[in-house]
Amino acid sequence: MTVKSKSGIVGVFKDILEGIEFIRSNRIIGLLFLFYLANYMILQPIFSVILPLLFKTSLNFSHIWYGYIQVIVILGGLIGSIFVGILFEKDGELRKPLVWGTGL
Repeated sequence: MTVKSKSGIVGVFKDILEGIEFIRSNRIIGLLFLFYLANYMILQPIFSVILPLLFKTSLNFSHIWYGYIQVIVILGGLIGSIFVGILFEKDGELRKPLVWGTGL
């Protein structure tokens, strides 16, 4: 089955509405969407306002050190995701390109 899509603004809005309808029709995806939305609404202000203020005022760190810490957190999440993917792999053929790609 092929799906014809319209181009332009009409096509974009139609695709967005189809995505929203899909999320609303699937209960599990809808609940996951709400869960992550609520987490983002709670955690985003902490990471964008409170932590930089804490690092600057209480810990006397410079903005450069805060940037280093953000990079370390992002790398930790990336490496953790790769580690979980390797531990619980479904396709053994993906392991070698994944290791080479992330190594490079």
